[in-house]
Amino acid sequence: MDKMRVLDQVFGLIGLDYCVMNEKRERVHQSLYADLIPDEIAERALSEGESYFKNKVRTVILDIGNGFSFGIALLKEGEILVVGPIQNMKQPAELFEKRQEEVKSGLLGKGSFRNHLERVPVMTAAHFAKAISCAVELMTDEAVSEVDILDQNASDRYWDPEITGQTVTDVLQTRELKDFHTSTYFENVAIEAIETGDVDALERFYTMPLTGKFGQLSDDPTQQEKFVFLAMITMASRAAIRGGLDEEVARSMLDAYCRHMDTLSTPTDILALAYKMGMDYCTRVAEGLGRPKYSAMVARCCSFIAKNVNEDIGLSDLAAYIGLSPDTVSKRFRQETGYSVPEYINRKKVKEATYLLRYTDMGLADIASYLKYSTQSYFTKIFHSVIGETPRRYREAR
Repeated sequence: MDKMRVLDQVFGLIGLDYCVMNEKRERVHQSLYADLIPDEIAERALSEGESYFKNKVRTVILDIGNGFSFGIALLKEGEILVVGPIQNMKQPAELFEKRQEEVKSGLLGKGSFRNHLERVPVMTAAHFAKAISCAVELMTDEAVSEVDILDQNASDRYWDPEITGQTVTDVLQTRELKDFHTSTYFENVAIEAIETGDVDALERFYTMPLTGKFGQLSDDPTQQEKFVFLAMITMASRAAIRGGLDEEVARSMLDAYCRHMDTLSTPTDILALAYKMGMDYCTRVAEGLGRPKYSAMVARCCSFIAKNVNEDIGLSDLAAYIGLSPDTVSKRFRQETGYSVPEYINRKKVKEATYLLRYTDMGLADIASYLKYSTQSYFTKIFHSVIGETPRRYREAR
C-alpha cells in the first residue's frame, strides 16, 4: 500500500491533519481537511521549524498560540511534514467561544479555518509526539524517538535562542580564562549569619577575601551594583524572616532600602549601603524584641521553629535537629529566651495567627488546623493567653 494512503488512514482515525511540502514550500500531498489550514500558518510553522533544522534538529513540536500546536519534521530531499494542529486540552464551550473571538483578528482566524477549530483533536504532547514519530518513520524508514521529540520541545519551548547562545559563549570564555563566578558557599555564609543573628560572623564575612566574580549583570558599573544589591537584599530579607524578624518589618525595610538605593549614583555609595543593609537585618534578628543575641544553638532552635511554625513540633524535634539531649536544649533555651520550648512555640504560632487574621480571610477553624492545634477552642485558649483577647475580637478590632 502507498505510504501516503497509510498515513491518510492512520491520521484519519485519530483526526489529525497533515501536509507534505517540497523545498519550494508547495503542498505536494495533504489530508482531507488540510486545505482549511491557511498558508500563512503553514508558512509560520515552516519558518520556525527551519531554525531548528539548521541546528540539526529534525523534528519539533511548535506552540502557535491560543492552546494549539503543530508538529514539524524534516523528511528528505527538502520535503517537510507539517502535522496538526492539535489542542493541548479540551476547551469548555464558553471558553472555546471566547477563544474563537480571540483568534478572529489573528492568524488563526483566517478564512474557514476558524470554523474548523472545533474538530481539532485534543491530544497530550506525548501522544502527539508518538504520532509524529510514527509518521516520520513511515515516510523515511528511519526511527525517531518520541522521547527525543519531547526532550527537544521541552527545552526549546522555554529557552530563548539569543540568551542560550550568549550563555554558551560566556561559559566557554569563563572556562578558558578560569574566571569563575563566586561560589554559593560565600552567600550561604552571609545568609546563615543573618538568619541566626550572628553579627560577628557577618562582620567576618565582609572581610573575607572573595574568590571569583559576581557576574556581569550590566555594562554600566552603577547599574551593575544596583542589580547585585537587589539580589543581596532579597536573600537578606528572606533570611531575616526565617530568623524570626517580623515579616512586615523585613519587607518594609526591603522597600525602604531599595528606594534609597535607587537615589544613589555611584557604585561606592551602593556598596556602602549594601553593607549597612546586611548588618541592619542581622542586628534586628539578633535583638528580636529587645532581647540580647542568642547563642548559636538557641538561635538555630529559634530559626527551626520559625521555619516550621505551621507544623506539630516540640522539644524532641528541636533536640533531634540540634543533636543534643532534650534536657540540655530545654535548659539552655529557657535560660536565654525566658520561655520553655512549648511556650515559645505557642507564642510564635500565635504571632503567625495574627498575620493570618489581619491579612487573610481564613476562618478560625482553618487557622487552628494550619497551625496544628487539635481544636479551634484550644487554639482560642492559647491565643487569648498570649494576646489577651480572642482571635475573633482581635480580627474585628483590626
